[in-house]
Amino acid sequence: MRSEGGATAESFDYVLLRKTIQKPVAPMVLFAILFLALVIGGSAAVREADFPILYVYLGILAILPLAVYSQLTMPAALLGVEKLRELIREEWRTGRKILPSDFSVPKGWRLFRHPPSLTGHRIWLVRLSRSSPERWKWALLIVTACFLGYLLTVAALLLASDIHGIVLAAPLAILLVLWVSTLVAAFAIRQATLFMDGLREYEMISGHQVLPPGLGTARRRTPEKP
Repeated sequence: MRSEGGATAESFDYVLLRKTIQKPVAPMVLFAILFLALVIGGSAAVREADFPILYVYLGILAILPLAVYSQLTMPAALLGVEKLRELIREEWRTGRKILPSDFSVPKGWRLFRHPPSLTGHRIWLVRLSRSSPERWKWALLIVTACFLGYLLTVAALLLASDIHGIVLAAPLAILLVLWVSTLVAAFAIRQATLFMDGLREYEMISGHQVLPPGLGTARRRTPEKP
């Protein structure tokens, strides 16, 4: 029988594991927000109000430690995620609770301890996962190549001739919209595929069916008794 001290130490290990996994997340998100704000806001200020661009560079330099800290803590976080994934898989495999009942799985790492109910946007993810990620990846590469090729063509035309204005801007805008749309679609399908892979893995390990017939891989399995 485990002593209270052992239980406390074990709980502390899980708390430490969760903190390790979460360490790089907040600095990374904060850096991304501040970087976008500085680039977009700084560009507008430089263009409209003759704001010294040096201040924008200094602002980016000031928030750079957030990115550095995030990258330094990322290896330990990734090891923690892999350890947590192993513990969750062991729970699925045996049917026994290993993690504390009140343990909250960190968000943002595509981990779940219990399969989420297929309602709301998750139904949309299930349907979206039927699309081929490889097809959209190739579509994104083709559109990106066209977009970059057109940019190089525009640069050459601007340097070699007097062609300008709507003749060059309209196709560029169309390609930009097409590129962004394809990028969003490819990202959404990728997320849907990863969501489905997680559910199929749960079915395969635990033997419990959670997906609609025809989409899952559940097989009969009797959980190990403690």
